[in-house]
Amino acid sequence: MAISRVDTGIKGLSEVIEGGFPEGSPILISGFPGAGKTLTCLQFLYQGALRDEPGIYITFEEPKESILTAGKRFGWDFSEHIKNGKIAIIEYFELGNEAYMMELDKLRCGLRELSEKKSKAASPNELDDIEIKMADYQSRMHQIEDVITERKYKLTQHEREQEFLERLRKLVSSMKAKRLVIDSLSAYAIYDESRESLHRFIRRVRDLKTTSLLITELPKNSEGLSRDGLSEFVCDGVILFTIEHSKEATYRKVRVEKMRYTRIDGREKYLWFTDTGLEIKDTPQSDA
Repeated sequence: MAISRVDTGIKGLSEVIEGGFPEGSPILISGFPGAGKTLTCLQFLYQGALRDEPGIYITFEEPKESILTAGKRFGWDFSEHIKNGKIAIIEYFELGNEAYMMELDKLRCGLRELSEKKSKAASPNELDDIEIKMADYQSRMHQIEDVITERKYKLTQHEREQEFLERLRKLVSSMKAKRLVIDSLSAYAIYDESRESLHRFIRRVRDLKTTSLLITELPKNSEGLSRDGLSEFVCDGVILFTIEHSKEATYRKVRVEKMRYTRIDGREKYLWFTDTGLEIKDTPQSDA
């Protein structure tokens, strides 16, 4: 029986896993900091949007702005795809706080408009009115931020996880998302270090039926495939990203450790950085 596959969007990677990831599988993207994991996942989403396969990027630690900036070096303009609903980049604590986040955005927009009016105020009375309104906006913003912070610490990890996964399920359904990135399992484990919780979380991600890349950070000199020692067994695939330093250069390497239902080329490859994105090749990049 033929396995439906999802193109990785990375030239050279799809070729070593029979054309792509098994559709609907959770794939562990594991490796050292700075080895290229985030960029690989961003390229996976970006290329998916070009193929009319909507995708979602959930970040636990990095601000959205940082994620978007990372892609600009390759000319990836996510703004248009976000606008037309092909890509969503969401911070973990935004899910469950959508109404508050929308109100904050409106208040910030209102403050910018009032600031412009303030610079053009024609009389002291008009200036006073504007400043009073700005103070009201700022007060409301502080109230909302306090509510979000309270919810962040008041909910138990299990309640937060349940709420997050339910909101994510609805988002996947509304966007008809085919691709998902979770960045990262290492950050998720900060909120709950239990193996049971991690196993349950990955299983629930699988239930979304998206092709999902789950990032995990490896400590330097680690000999394992994940920090938690569990996710490599629960996920259908594992791709390992490492860094090699020499006197001449720094090389980023990639190896497919596991991919269910797939004949893999398990040899170590090299990650290349080009003007338009990442590629996987058999030889090192001379100026890496």
